[in-house]
Amino acid sequence: MSSKRELLGSLLSAGFVPHELIQNDQPSIPVTPWYIKILLAISGWLGAVFILGFLFMLMNDLFDEPLTAGLLGVALVIAAYFIIKAPNNDFFEHLGLATSLAGQALVVFSLIDNSNNAINWLFIGIFHAGLAVIMPNFVHRVFSGFFAALSLDIACTIIGAPYIVSSISLILLVMFSINEFKSVIIFERVNGIIYGLILYWLTVHCITPFNVELVELLSQRSKPLFELPVVVIQGSFILAILFSMVKILKQSQLSLRSRPVAVILGITIVFSLLTINATGVAAALIVMLLGFSRSNRVMVGLGIIALIIYCSAYYYNMEETLLYKSGVLLIISVLMLVCRQLLIRFWPQVKEQ
Repeated sequence: MSSKRELLGSLLSAGFVPHELIQNDQPSIPVTPWYIKILLAISGWLGAVFILGFLFMLMNDLFDEPLTAGLLGVALVIAAYFIIKAPNNDFFEHLGLATSLAGQALVVFSLIDNSNNAINWLFIGIFHAGLAVIMPNFVHRVFSGFFAALSLDIACTIIGAPYIVSSISLILLVMFSINEFKSVIIFERVNGIIYGLILYWLTVHCITPFNVELVELLSQRSKPLFELPVVVIQGSFILAILFSMVKILKQSQLSLRSRPVAVILGITIVFSLLTINATGVAAALIVMLLGFSRSNRVMVGLGIIALIIYCSAYYYNMEETLLYKSGVLLIISVLMLVCRQLLIRFWPQVKEQ
């Protein structure tokens, strides 16, 4: 028992475990079976739908005024915060989540009902970013992180600087992923935001083969104030990819002046330039590499799924002959084999102890 106390005390002083774990010597509460959680989740969403539906029918005339809708949305978000903070209960968790999403929808509706300008979308992005930090719920942080990045991207697109936010979001994603395990508090707050940024990053870059520009679709009613040169936008994307690779390599305790690192960074630059018109490939690969470096299977799985979907759609939508497409696949296969040989040749061999 003393060794256990000493271990928990060391973990507590380092900030890796919550203080409640030291004070509570009682057996842990049994985990709720998954089917019970599903039933409670469905009950929570149904309860929220009926309550909100009744409320909206009762106050239908008030929604004609954007200010009233916005104030009601803020009230619903505040109420959802206290519902989610209730003792661990799946029903209240999903009830609060549904209530909060309805409140956020009312806030967004009140701001963009009359005008679709950059200031409104900037405010929406800040609003969702604040919710991503404040709301004590993992799923809520995923939604809020996604909508915060998307709203800020729409604001920049309206101004005339599209895809700049996506490059910044990748840098934030890498920094959050590297520092998420420094303490329990950081992990709880950052974990959901990380997945929200991943979903935003993959969505923006991997839906282009489907002829869907989500950001441009939501900002099409506004005329840009100026147009940022394409070279600057593409350069920011390449710099974000290169920054991510440098951070991943430093986390692997590799010297940036070594030959293997120089080869990897060189391949990264060349690959980013070759796929600059198909950014979904590099976007999915960087998520896979980040997940692999963090031993995060979910992140790796998201990257693999996004890469398969993007490459399949891109290959299908190519307006070329089958012979040309086959040649493209052959060239890619040869390049992958060459990269493998380069890694075998230049990567230092690590012998297991």
